[in-house]
Amino acid sequence: MDLRKACTASALALLTAVTMSSPAAAIVSQKQLNVPNVMQLGNEWCWAANSVTILRYYGINQSQCGFVAYAKSGTLN
Repeated sequence: MDLRKACTASALALLTAVTMSSPAAAIVSQKQLNVPNVMQLGNEWCWAANSVTILRYYGINQSQCGFVAYAKSGTLN
């Protein structure tokens, strides 16, 4: 085994040992967010649907068409 592979293997073993022995690794928590499901309205508008989903989660009611118009300076996709 060359020096580079030996160092990589040692670093990986050390990282695994430290990660698995930390108290944070033993704690598993989860939180469910009340995020609305917004389907994309246009072809290749997944970015707009995801953006509107985030906006709605934070209480901002924006349509996809309005968001696309804003993002593209008034032109719709």
